[in-house]
Formats: sequence, C-alpha cells, structure tokens
Amino acid sequence: MRIAVPSAAVAATVLIAVSLFSPTRSAYAQVIAKLKQATSAKFTIESTQPKFTGVAIVKSPNWMRIDFQFPGQAVNVTNNQTHELISYEPNSDRVKVDSIPAASPGFDILQRLQQVDGVHLDGQMNTIADTEIYSVFEGHGKVWVDKNTKLPTRVELTAPTELGGGQMIYRDFEWDVAVDDSIFQIPEGRSIVRSTLLAEPTEAELAAAFRIRQAFSQEPYPEDFFRDEVGLKLGQLAYDLSKNRAENAILQSKQLRDHFAEIGVSVTESQDSTAVQQRIDYLCMKLDQWENRITRTGGWVGTGIRPGESKPLCWWRSATGIRVLDADLTIRESNDPPTTK
Repeated sequence: MRIAVPSAAVAATVLIAVSLFSPTRSAYAQVIAKLKQATSAKFTIESTQPKFTGVAIVKSPNWMRIDFQFPGQAVNVTNNQTHELISYEPNSDRVKVDSIPAASPGFDILQRLQQVDGVHLDGQMNTIADTEIYSVFEGHGKVWVDKNTKLPTRVELTAPTELGGGQMIYRDFEWDVAVDDSIFQIPEGRSIVRSTLLAEPTEAELAAAFRIRQAFSQEPYPEDFFRDEVGLKLGQLAYDLSKNRAENAILQSKQLRDHFAEIGVSVTESQDSTAVQQRIDYLCMKLDQWENRITRTGGWVGTGIRPGESKPLCWWRSATGIRVLDADLTIRESNDPPTTK
C-alpha cells in the first residue's frame, strides 16, 4: 500500500499503522483492563522513515492532534466526528481542512492498545527494574509497561525489511490527561481552505476517470492498465507533453466537450482551461485511490476489453456486496466476482 508523506497525510496515517499483538490473558489482563479505562493520552512520536518528531494528544474515540517539531511547527488534527483533517501553522492566518474517510475503530494508538487482547504473545516477557517488556507483532514490536500502573510507557514498531525497515517510537506517555476539546477544533479568525483530495473516492469519480480514458482512447484496455500510478498514466493521456498549454486546452475541449457533465465540469468551468485541467488532475488522483482500494478488495479483469462494451473492467467489495464497473461505465451489483471470458 502506498502512503503519501506530506505533513497533512502523515497526520492522517501515522498512528493508523500501529497494530499490536497481545500476550496471554494471564500476563497482560491487568494492562488491558487499565487501558480500557483510559480515554486520553499524551505522548511523543518519533519516526525514522519519514523522519519526524511530534507531540500527540488523543481523546478517544474521535480526536487526535499532532504538533510536529520541525521548521514551521505544523499542527495536524484528525477530527473523526466531522471526518476532517485540519492542518495549519501556528503563526499563519490560513487553515487547510481536508475531508477524509471515516477512520476505522482503533485509528489512534490508545484504541489500538485497548484492542490487543485475544491475540497471542510473540516471544517472551522480560522484566527490567519496574518495567515489563513484551515482544509483539511477530517480533516487529515491543511494549514497555510500568509494573505499578500497568500502563504502557513506550511502544516501538519496526517495519519488515521488505517495507523499508523504518521504526516508529511512541514514548513519554501521560495517561488520562485533562484535554480541552477546543484544541481539536478549527482555530477561530483564520481563513479556511477546504479540499476533498483526501476524501473517500466515490463511484461517480471512478466512472468519470474511466470516461476521460475512453474520450482520449478507444484502444482495448491492456493487461497492465490498472496498476500502480494508473492516475499518472491517465494524466499523460489527457495532457500531451509535446504540446503547449494552449494546444492541450484545445485538445481537451475537443475530446471532452460532450462529457463535461459526466466528469463533473460545469458549463462555466468548461470555458476555463485551468478549471478543466484541475478537474482532470483531481480525477487522476481519485483513480489512484480507487486502484488502491480495488487491489485490496477486488481485482482488474478488463484486459482486452474495448471501451463501451458491457463487460467488466474491475470489481471491489463494498458494505452491500460486490460492485462491478463495466466498460460501458455502468456500475452494478454482482453475486460473485466477475471473470474474463
């Protein structure tokens, strides 16, 4: 799974990566019991890849704030009540608010630690001084627990070598700290810039991205069409680097003018080449998001299929069942995953 690393995206994903396995109930039951009573925590995060340090405050189940300690001192807040990622510089009058998907249960480390019971311990429990150390996550994680409070004081997670081997450290925990809810809200008196780039991609956006492809090419879909960076390939198809901006604007208008409404371009925007290009870029990004989702939950079956045919291109699992996109750009339910014939 690819993860973008701008500061806003880091704030949305850095804690989601932690998944800890628990020891047997007899050794860890008191720790789990204490964790399930906790509602807030403050701690320091250190990451080696990407490299950063930050101070985080979580208030379960909906709020998480990270104050990054690097030039600019960026603040990032995940508000799972409103499905927003709030990012700003303390001395700036501008706030960026991204719509984001609803986080799954356990999106912060407090909730993750509360859910570790029922899973087996990897390795042996060790004891030094007043601390118990648990080896977890198939040897890729460790949890330091204070023997007196039965609460974690440090967590380390090391990614497997094939995933880069980076390390994430959570240290200096303060449990059940007093938290004013206002620190998780959009600061008052600042201009707000809203974006949906990080929001959950919609089915309409998936069909719109394929509409662009079919407007610029009627060639059958190749075997490798739906792969990493499919959005980049779509962008290259819709913008010819051998031509200048004005020439590309003419080409885009010619190819897409009968499909502007289908791809979400209004009549007014269709007269603005910059707005058209921005919409294409946006749909390219959404197609990359769909590639990620479909690769995880479904698959690509469209090799050799021509645009417009009533044959499946790709499928994915949703809350209601299996969904299929056909080359005529209709999306339908299916009882079983489609296959090529």
